[in-house]
Amino acid sequence: MSGSPDRRTAALNLAGDPLRPVYERLARRLVTLLTGGGRADGPPRRVEVDAPAVEPLAWLAAHRGGPRLYWADRDGQRVVAGVGIAERLDLDGGATPAQLLAAAAERLEGASADIRYYGGCRFDTGAACSGRWQGFGRGWLVLPRFEWVREGDRFVFACHVTPGRDRVQTILAELGALAGAPATLPAPAPHRWREDVPTRAAWLALVDRISGETGQQAGGPTKVVLARRTSFAFDGDVDGLALLQAYLRRPEPGCYHFLFDPGEGTTFMGASPERLFHRRGRHISSEALAGTRPRGATPGEDARLKEELLACAKEGREHACVVRHIEDGLAGLTDHLERDRDISVVELAHVQHLSVRVRGRLRPGVSDAALLAALHPTPAVAGDPPAAALARIGELEPFDRGWYAGPVGYVGVDDTQFAVAIRSGLVRGHHLDLYVGAGILPGSRSADEWNELESKMSGMQSAWPGD
Repeated sequence: MSGSPDRRTAALNLAGDPLRPVYERLARRLVTLLTGGGRADGPPRRVEVDAPAVEPLAWLAAHRGGPRLYWADRDGQRVVAGVGIAERLDLDGGATPAQLLAAAAERLEGASADIRYYGGCRFDTGAACSGRWQGFGRGWLVLPRFEWVREGDRFVFACHVTPGRDRVQTILAELGALAGAPATLPAPAPHRWREDVPTRAAWLALVDRISGETGQQAGGPTKVVLARRTSFAFDGDVDGLALLQAYLRRPEPGCYHFLFDPGEGTTFMGASPERLFHRRGRHISSEALAGTRPRGATPGEDARLKEELLACAKEGREHACVVRHIEDGLAGLTDHLERDRDISVVELAHVQHLSVRVRGRLRPGVSDAALLAALHPTPAVAGDPPAAALARIGELEPFDRGWYAGPVGYVGVDDTQFAVAIRSGLVRGHHLDLYVGAGILPGSRSADEWNELESKMSGMQSAWPGD
């Protein structure tokens, strides 16, 4: 592929593709950039063009077999569908998640504000990785090669490259491989069987044991979050995109929606109501989300359950330790910090939670790496204190959490945001694993905690028929 820019872009095999004009406009800009020279070790560059409205999940569905991601902010104003890899930063060896964010910050020096690395990491990066999570490893952040982005009412199509390192022929070949109209996603089918790990009986026994132990030993945890993995089997391969689309058709306000497909046969997806932190410039926001009640079948029952949640001493203690953890973690990183005066209740489709927002202004030089190190894991997903609770989780839980309850999100120059990956599932062939957890304190009633797991899982489970 040599010659003028026109001849280069003309070589794209896009016949019959309804998005051909968009791809060709982007190709011409890429040729101009990549033939102009540049440093191979310089920051990544973003090239974008305006685009027509396209359903992001349908666009992703047309591009199977390679790395893909989906991210939607909780207000629904920014949605990103990414395909391919321009750059991937891996959490290798003994590195910490905070060091992964530090590596992204180094790559973003001199980059434009609209470049973001997406990804996440394991809940416990020190624990061994099981076979079903091998495609995800300890953690990574990816700069997608191509992005379809909706910001409000505006759509753009973008490509990330590093001049001096990326060759124009290679990038145009990758762009040409995107040919194909957005695909129709199938409706999810009913499942054939369900398996809980641990079983109900084993989980109830664990809750009774933890409830009796918490707070009894010096240095031990006063709260432990115990999780459950529920596996569903289907007649055919499960389509993570179809499940996410079905879930999005049942509006769940205030949730982050995410999907990470490393292209190795597994997909991690979810709809999390919990923000770990959001940094805009030097402004930081976080929130304590803990304590649960189901939604009522009638307005009267719903109001009663809400008042019961607000008045429950056990739920109040569970929530208070999360608030304390966030305030203590941010106190040394901010020159101003405030939180909501009153506890509010976040009402989701199937459950409601106690919530308090925390906001502040960061001290000069405070990094995203420092924020992640201070906040993850919170007592909402680990326990209190987190280090002691992590040790008990490692001893008692009979499965690998993987990325469940870990931080997922993106890192940017002036805008970094991470959610806690709860209400999430792992798609693998004919199977879907859903993960949910509950905080166990002295006085926890095991049957009530099991019912809480069922309520939390019902949001994701409602995405397929017959349930």
